[in-house]
Amino acid sequence: MRHHVFHYPDEETAERLCRIHEMLGTILENQGILMSSFDDLKAAQDATDAKVATVKADVEKLLGLLAAIPAAGMTPEQQAALDAAVVHAGAINDSLTAVDTTVNPPAPAA
Repeated sequence: MRHHVFHYPDEETAERLCRIHEMLGTILENQGILMSSFDDLKAAQDATDAKVATVKADVEKLLGLLAAIPAAGMTPEQQAALDAAVVHAGAINDSLTAVDTTVNPPAPAA
């Protein structure tokens, strides 16, 4: 049963205010669920930030390895540094693929 607590000669305005009042009541009743959802979102964002920080550190390490490679000719140690950089770049790609797969799982096969 709906009781009009708004006294307006315009029935449409009174109905609209009544609907707004009901919607606000629903929002207040579900505030705990909404806040929990925002807490879940914050936790997910924090996890993403941590993964991004890890990728950033990996990329900075790779850039350092690449900077150690001389432009002309390489010694066995330098070749080893290049090989290590290639392996590290592959690890970064694997890590990014894993993050992408977690965030954007492939669509189920039809």
